[in-house]
Amino acid sequence: MVGEARGVGFVLRLGMPLPAADSALYRGQGDRRARGARSDVDWVIVRPPLFGEAIPARILAIGEDLDVGMGAMSAADVAGALLQAMDDDRFTRKAVEIGY
Repeated sequence: MVGEARGVGFVLRLGMPLPAADSALYRGQGDRRARGARSDVDWVIVRPPLFGEAIPARILAIGEDLDVGMGAMSAADVAGALLQAMDDDRFTRKAVEIGY
């Protein structure tokens, strides 16, 4: 979800700005998670590292609890990873990290 720093090393977390606990990023987050879990709709959430002007590599790692680091990923690779995750039943109704 928004604000999570999964796959990010401790040193990099120290430099990340933290939004206030009552910010719009966090309000209602628990309700959204519960609603998604109760839904009949198949869904997948992909958590990319930073977006950047990177050249598309198309060699991706997709999975739960990956240590993906903070390298920039092209929008084309994020879109490709999302399509791949949507087509793989292992990732249905899960949030997954993506990276190189």
